[in-house]
This record gives sequence, structure tokens and C-alpha cells, in this order.
Amino acid sequence: MTVRSPFDEVVHTELLSAAPLVREHFAPPPGIRRYEGVMTEIWRARGIRGWITAPFLRIGSWLRTLFPETGVGIPFEIVNRLSVGRDGAPRMTFERTFYFPGVRRCFQATMHYSPRDAVVLDALGPTGLLLVELRPSVSDGAMTIRSGGQWLTPFGLRFRIRLPRLLVAHATIREWQESDGLLGIRVTISNPLLGDFFGYEGTFKRVGAKERCA
Repeated sequence: MTVRSPFDEVVHTELLSAAPLVREHFAPPPGIRRYEGVMTEIWRARGIRGWITAPFLRIGSWLRTLFPETGVGIPFEIVNRLSVGRDGAPRMTFERTFYFPGVRRCFQATMHYSPRDAVVLDALGPTGLLLVELRPSVSDGAMTIRSGGQWLTPFGLRFRIRLPRLLVAHATIREWQESDGLLGIRVTISNPLLGDFFGYEGTFKRVGAKERCA
């Protein structure tokens, strides 16, 4: 059985034109891969927008989806897994850990391909409480992923509660290959009413495998 990543299912032809390290990151063979790097900057909005979004970032830290800390030169690591779920469908898990002075923040996401909608569905956090559509595309050798519809999936049940568009946080993620063999990443979180209110940018490289966040 050939195990293809959810991203490979959506942009298979386009992925062939991606830079080698980008293609390796989003369409790896089954197994575990670990990356380490440094976030050049992690920022969030100030003023009234910062005041409004701060509670949501703190809640996100509990759910392992977002966090309120900011900083420069923040070490981080990514552990990726590609495996087959109990339903026989490939699953890809991204776990990012950010090492702020005095605190560690984890971000967890488990993705699978939805043939019905031809999108990647991303279950965020260890319980998968928030389900998000991801729409990847490839251009100039880089991968850009934009979030779409979002649902709450309480208690791990199959039914979904769709979130109103104006109340959700939308993500734009771009990954590219640097000339020195590193991968670059830029993530921006925005809201239709508040604009961009959180994000980070940095570089990383593959170093091996490691167990998941505790």
C-alpha cells in the first residue's frame, strides 16, 4: 500500500515543482522526522487589537493551538509523523514546540485528506476540538497553505458546529527553501474584522526523530 501525505493528495502535480526540501517536508515517506530551528520573530498585535485578541491567544495555549508569548531568536522544533489511521487513511501530524524563556509552548495538528471536498482537514490540539480546512498551493518552489472553513467537534464526536466566518482566526502559512539548505517558514493569523494579529517567521532544518510533546 502506498502511503501519501494529505498534501500530496491535494497538490500532487504541483508538489513536483516544489523545492526539494519543501517537497520532503510535506510529502515524506511514512515515519517520524524531526526539525530544529529559530524563530527570528514571534509577534502579536498591540493596542485595541492586542487587548481584544489576548484572551483568545491564552485560551489557544491551553488547547495547544496558539499562545500569547512574543520574542526574537526563539528556539523551536517540529516533529512530523506520517502514518495510517485506524480507518486506513493516511494521517500527518505536526507538533511544534517553542522554547520561550521560562515556558514551553506546543502546537499540535493532525491532518488527513478529504476526498469529498478535495481539501486537507486539520484537527487542532491533542483532542482535535477545532477542525479546519487547509487549501495548499505551490508557486516559485514554495508551499502556501490557507485555512478555510472551521468547525468545533466537541467531545471527539463526529458532528460539527460550523463557526461564523467573522469570529474565526484564519491562518496563512508559507514555507520555502533557503539557499543555504534551510527551510523558511512564515505564519500569519488574521481575522476579517481585526486584520493580522499574530504571527511568526524563522528557519529550520531536519535533524532526526524525537518523541511527541508531553
